[in-house]
Amino acid sequence: MAAVVLVHGLYHRPEHFALVAERMRTAWAVGLLRAQAPGCGRGIPERHSWKHAPSTYVVCAQDRAIDPGLQRRMASRWPDVREWQTGHSPCVGQPDLVVELLQELLAATIPPR
Repeated sequence: MAAVVLVHGLYHRPEHFALVAERMRTAWAVGLLRAQAPGCGRGIPERHSWKHAPSTYVVCAQDRAIDPGLQRRMASRWPDVREWQTGHSPCVGQPDLVVELLQELLAATIPPR
């Protein structure tokens, strides 16, 4: 079964990236921004994948878009929680953390030869 990893997406204002990302990476990420549909994320999902697959929630402790306290409350329902001292988008500001986490999770799911 595939792992589900939640790392907040790239849909917020540019200043949310600036906490940890250098200018070039921020400019690249800002170029990816798109308008978010009204009401997006407010529906009730039919299925929560994280309840049925190995899952990890990453709390971004320096996030200025989603309060870290709220993130911790949401994460309390997940089986595996990590907390990083990053802003809203560690995949932009500290991609090495994301890569390390994915490598760790992958290594844990692949049986040794």
